[in-house]
Amino acid sequence: MNSSIISRNIVYLATIATLCFSSNSIAGVGTSLMQTAELQHVGEFEVLAQGDIIFNRGGGFNISGHARTGLIEKYMDIDVLVGSGKTNFQIGALTKYNLLPDVEGQMGLSFLGGASYLRDDVGNGTTGFTLVTLGAVLSKAIVSGNNIIVPYGSFQFEFLFGDGDTAYPMTLIAGSKWISKSVSPWVFYSEFGFKIKDAFYSFSVGAGYPF
Repeated sequence: MNSSIISRNIVYLATIATLCFSSNSIAGVGTSLMQTAELQHVGEFEVLAQGDIIFNRGGGFNISGHARTGLIEKYMDIDVLVGSGKTNFQIGALTKYNLLPDVEGQMGLSFLGGASYLRDDVGNGTTGFTLVTLGAVLSKAIVSGNNIIVPYGSFQFEFLFGDGDTAYPMTLIAGSKWISKSVSPWVFYSEFGFKIKDAFYSFSVGAGYPF
């Protein structure tokens, strides 16, 4: 299956799911991680489209676009995102600081920090929220022939402010980045989100194009 067919199918699935799963928003539904511990190099970019299916608290679907690039070579990159769906609107950025690179005999470890602005339905109106994200992500690349699989796990602790209230969502994330020479330079992501507190159960898929 060539890369153009794969990318078209992802767009079609995201569009269909948006129509089928959209419902009244639940304040604070954000976007999934879609990142490993590895960094984007300075001067290099990855653009990514993703869809998140939300399973609990009413269910729903979010779709978002990302642009990622390096800020400080070997130490820090940034991911800028914009999205909509179950959450009416979200825009923000997430930085990643790499403490341990993914090398032989060692997993990669990075710390996360970012903020987003969300608009969501509350009662009969729409309210603005600020979402601050902190966390860590571990990953390890596994080479198998012409393919590379990068399993990753993450813990996220967040602060959600808005409508005179504050919540503290906590989420565990398990996912994989999939790289195949047959569809290069496209890369793909799949990810599960697990609620610890004030968060959501989700399944997400994404397609990225590095350049």
